Amino acid sequence: AAAKPPASPFGAAAKPPAASGGSPFADTSAFGAAPKASSPFAQSSGANPFGEASLGKKAVAAAKLAEEQAEMTWWDRVPKPAMAQVVIVFSFTTIIGLMIATFWLTIKLGAVSYNGYSN
Repeated sequence: AAAKPPASPFGAAAKPPAASGGSPFADTSAFGAAPKASSPFAQSSGANPFGEASLGKKAVAAAKLAEEQAEMTWWDRVPKPAMAQVVIVFSFTTIIGLMIATFWLTIKLGAVSYNGYSN
């Protein structure tokens, strides 16, 4: 016996689910049954995407890369900074240094004093 569809909270009559197991929102009566979808991962409809797989070119390249990385020293594995990163760090350091030097100069010249203390 087919299960009775739940009643709609909006008062509309509920349609029984499609016998073919398709979408309950698709109206297949006007166009007939929809074709069965094939796997997007398989080359053919009979192929199993989780089946046996041989080592491809990518797997061989990954194995060679892992072997090369195993032979590298720790210093070779440390990422080297790009020129843009060096310029950014240099500019930030320069700006911060200039701000601190300017503040030190204003204190030494007496333009800024804390609680009446001055040199």
